[in-house]
Amino acid sequence: WENAEKSFKKAFEINPNYAHAHHEYAIFLGIQRRFVEAKAELQTAIELEPFSPFYYASLCELDFFDHHFDDALTQCRYAESLETDFWHTGKQFFWIFVQKKMYPEMSEMVLSKLSTEEKSKHPLTKGWQENNLRLFWQSLIDERLNSKKDISKSVAVAAFYLQLGEKEKALNALEQSFEKREYFLPTINADPIFDPIRNEKRFIEIMRKVGVQR
Repeated sequence: WENAEKSFKKAFEINPNYAHAHHEYAIFLGIQRRFVEAKAELQTAIELEPFSPFYYASLCELDFFDHHFDDALTQCRYAESLETDFWHTGKQFFWIFVQKKMYPEMSEMVLSKLSTEEKSKHPLTKGWQENNLRLFWQSLIDERLNSKKDISKSVAVAAFYLQLGEKEKALNALEQSFEKREYFLPTINADPIFDPIRNEKRFIEIMRKVGVQR
């Protein structure tokens, strides 16, 4: 992490107007919960490339990490206005809705592109009918566990377990994520989804191994 920061500084010496470097440095800072610095870097990137949906989606993510959920929602909506169905905003919208308990909006997002028949069979529809979303979260866990895609699968599973209040299973998944060196694991240091286990000894140990500043 220390060497990475030195490389970012060197990049800025070579070209202070390299927007992508400012964006990546903002992500680097955000992971370490250095939110004021991170937002300043991202604002620089946006000033250099003002019509990038990716940069606004990342600003949405930073606001989300910093527990400014309303601001995050505003930034994600603006990113979406620049590019409809932009891939990076989908995940952000989903978790903002969950954190703000905007379950009707979350449901609409998940079900909107399904046929009537698909909606009727979807675990989320049944969850709404029974006023219990456990079936929905469990279906997401099962889907990820059975997926052949390995990119941060265990991090996602841990996030879903936390929606069920299954802290030990979430921690088990995060330890597996560390063993597999999953790409997105460092982001849990800042992600409010993981607030329920942030002070657990096992979580602290994972972050110590990752080496990020808590």
